[in-house]
Amino acid sequence: MADLLLNTDRGGSLMGSSIFLLLGIVAWKGFRHSEKWAWYTMWLLPIIFGTGGINSLISINDMLLNLLLAIVFGIISVICIVLPYKAFFPPTSS
Repeated sequence: MADLLLNTDRGGSLMGSSIFLLLGIVAWKGFRHSEKWAWYTMWLLPIIFGTGGINSLISINDMLLNLLLAIVFGIISVICIVLPYKAFFPPTSS
């Protein structure tokens, strides 16, 4: 059973690292240059934190700290995405 949990944890860590590496590249390339596709792609970050929080609620173990961290980082990521909204979507002059 311990081997199964260890292998599952390694797989989850590899997947999580891959996702955050991808988001880091998006932030480095597109988000810095205010490209709209990058702004939409960065919304994956709060979605990932939200699913992590839901997973903590559903899991058998009481993972209150994980839920709290998911909520805090989810809120911080939403704020960091919403603040530069005007740089990505400047007002159009008619």
